[in-house]
Amino acid sequence: MFDILFRNAKVIDGTGNPWFYGDVGVEGGTVAAVLPPGSTARARRVEDVDGKALCPGFVDGHSHSELPLLAGEIMDCKIMQGVTTENLGLDGMSLAPIKDGDKADWKKHLSGLAGTLDVPWTWNSFAEYLDCLQAAKPPLNVSSYVGLGTVRLSVMGMTDRPAEGHEIRAMRDLVARCMDEGARGISAGLIYPPSRYQSLEETVAVAKAAAAHGGIYDVHMRNEADAIAESVEEVIAISERSGIPAMITHFKIRGKKNWGRSAALIRRIDEARAAGIDVTMAQYPYTAGSTGGFAQDLQVHAVVVFGNEQAEEQLDGTAVGRIKGEWRGGPQKDGGGFGDALDAAVGKRAAAAEAGGTEFFACEERVEGLRVGSRTCDL
Repeated sequence: MFDILFRNAKVIDGTGNPWFYGDVGVEGGTVAAVLPPGSTARARRVEDVDGKALCPGFVDGHSHSELPLLAGEIMDCKIMQGVTTENLGLDGMSLAPIKDGDKADWKKHLSGLAGTLDVPWTWNSFAEYLDCLQAAKPPLNVSSYVGLGTVRLSVMGMTDRPAEGHEIRAMRDLVARCMDEGARGISAGLIYPPSRYQSLEETVAVAKAAAAHGGIYDVHMRNEADAIAESVEEVIAISERSGIPAMITHFKIRGKKNWGRSAALIRRIDEARAAGIDVTMAQYPYTAGSTGGFAQDLQVHAVVVFGNEQAEEQLDGTAVGRIKGEWRGGPQKDGGGFGDALDAAVGKRAAAAEAGGTEFFACEERVEGLRVGSRTCDL
């Protein structure tokens, strides 16, 4: 006898086969049997779904729901859409492993993607982090990558320089330990610091540790605009040289002048696969995107954020000039940068001024990840 029996369902089994009518028995929280329609099976609870679709739960393969899950939220925003598994730790930015001294700054660094829920970070190791997730009793299944940015932070901090041999060995050891403790693989966000500072050689060396434990490499590429072809080649090279299966996350092309290039890039990935290189890609089904810190478009000299606070110190005028050049009609705009967003924000600022309000652009310059000064400025 089953716990639950769904009768008269239009079954979509997730294998790629055509749908079919059938009954589905559930026991102990898992699917126990798929039966022909009108079966004589019995159950403690019977649900006649009357021809509605019945399928396995969906996997949200690119989720930033770490803090809501740790906070014990019911996650109906996912469950009501049929999501029953969340995959965390994307874009090189997992919540573990983490040193106590890095927690405050890492929380701020992740806030644009992970939010700012007041959840105590009581863990250090990846295993301790998974234990905290389990203790929060998440209402769906959870898996997680270990982020290469988080790993680099633990070994090198936010410094922008090539890793030395002993540091690469330390990162390899840390990745291997996380894999042993339950990580699904490694992720990288090659536009976000400190992942952005990783060279091809460093990534290959560290990825070998994950590959040896059966992990995969999920990567937000270094560029999704003008240099996207070079970025795809970098991912292919990492997979080929390290032996790790690689997946390009949220594959897309930014910037109108790059529209139409996807066909050639998909052919290139097919060629790599035909040559025995295990590289794939994932894509979301909508025409939008989001990021935090404007990490790629304002690269070395500054990070620009929107805010309402008066800044404390003055930012060097030369850096402000470079920012203006990037945001106003330069190559970054054509390559899918934030020029259009700036135009919209300036319009918003003018409207706010007419209404008697204010709108600030706060610029914050960083050197090796350290805040050295900020001010509000007119872009």
